[in-house]
Amino acid sequence: MSSIFSILLSAVLAFLIGAYFEQPLHWYLFILIICIGFFIQLVIVILRAPE
Repeated sequence: MSSIFSILLSAVLAFLIGAYFEQPLHWYLFILIICIGFFIQLVIVILRAPE
């Protein structure tokens, strides 16, 4: 549960930092950040699994 929260928090934080520096923001970038976060989390779970 905390990994889902941390992925969403990092996506929101990335958008807030981008808005602060007046960068172009699009909704699909938010979804892409979340998907990449879940992919990285999946790789970590697979690597931690016992053989």
